[in-house]
Parts: sequence; structure tokens; C-alpha cells
Amino acid sequence: MSQTANAYLEIIEQILGEFHAVENATPDWLVDSNTGRRFKVDRLYPELGIAIRFKGILDQSGKSALDEIELMEETGRDETRARLCRQADIALVMLNVEENTPSKTLNEIHTALSAAARRIAQRRVAQRSKLDLLPRIASAKMTCRRILSEISSPKGILSLAQAWENRQFAPKNKAPTGYQPGMAVKHPEYGRGLVLRVVPGGEKEETEIVVQFSDDSIHTWGLEQANRELRIGK
Repeated sequence: MSQTANAYLEIIEQILGEFHAVENATPDWLVDSNTGRRFKVDRLYPELGIAIRFKGILDQSGKSALDEIELMEETGRDETRARLCRQADIALVMLNVEENTPSKTLNEIHTALSAAARRIAQRRVAQRSKLDLLPRIASAKMTCRRILSEISSPKGILSLAQAWENRQFAPKNKAPTGYQPGMAVKHPEYGRGLVLRVVPGGEKEETEIVVQFSDDSIHTWGLEQANRELRIGK
């Protein structure tokens, strides 16, 4: 991939990497009722209501350019995908290396995060859920603004691209538990939910398991309590 593509991927990771992402998501609401066609987004962040669609980033090198008819068909699919996302109250960020500048993409992500914060603040969910999400969204917005100030020169893009390459070779830290993001769990009081993230503990701190339930509430347990109260599987 090009340096610009790597820089975009690093931008997404730095801003949204702490949120649970569903890769290559094809949710039930992303179906065109007129044709029955199911669409895909490359990343869906359910707790934020944000979706990412990559264009010109993950394509294999050497892929021939689209002809006029193919381009029209692709544009139509993009418009339908965007319409379905709007109807589901999902902010779709189209990330196009060939057309968008990084600053434009960052501004779109910042706007989507602001909308997510407003939506979550107005939800009728447990206060603890809001206290978990809203500070993390505020931190993500700060990261957006920081990166915006860093990409005013080609050196900034190069630095982000290098950071992404370094990330690929860094050792992967696996949580030493049976829990992984996206795993289905069940709680006797809160019902069914999905693990959002596993926060490794330090020498004196216990690993934490963060779960979002079907009513959008978010609860956090220490590993020992999670093992007592959560049942893995649907």
C-alpha cells in the first residue's frame, strides 16, 4: 500500500482503535429493500454509530481503473449505502485516498464523533454507560485535532505512515483471559451482550471486562467477578 494509504489506516487506529469495531460488517439494516442487495461497510463501530468505508486503500495493486459504466455503478452503490446508513442513524465516513485529503477525512470523523456524543448523552440508558463512553469520545476528538495539526506538511503524513508500518511489526498483546472483543456473553440480570474490550491490568490492577448489553447499557467487571457472573456464548 502507498504511504498515504498507510497514513489513513494509522489515523483511524489512533482515533478509533479503543472502540469495538466489527470488520466487514453486513448488518440487517444495510439491505436495499428495492433490490434485496446486502451492502457492506469495512468497519462498524456499534457503540458510536459510526461506519467506515475504505476506497482506494485496501484494493490490491495493479487493479485496473474502472471504466465509465463501472464507475457509475459504483457511485450508485455508494449512494445507496450512504442512504441506508442515514436511515439507521449511522454516520458513514467514506475514506478515499485518491480524492479526500486527510484533513477532510479528519473533519468528517470529528463531526461524526460529536454527533455520537450528542446522541449518547440524550439516550435513556444507565448513567454509568454514558460515563464510560463520553470521556472516550472526547479523547478521540482531541486525537483528531492533534493529528490535524500534525499533517499540515508532508512530513506529518510520512510520520503517520511509518507509525502504521511499525504497528504491523509490533508484538500483539493478547489479553490473558477467555474474553475477546465481540464475544457474546450472558448475564443473569442484564441479559445478552457483547464484550466491547478487555483492559489488561497491571501488577496490582485487575483485568477489566467491558460489556455492552442489548439495551445499550455498558457495564464493567473485574476478571474474577466476570468469571462468576458472565456466561460465554449466546
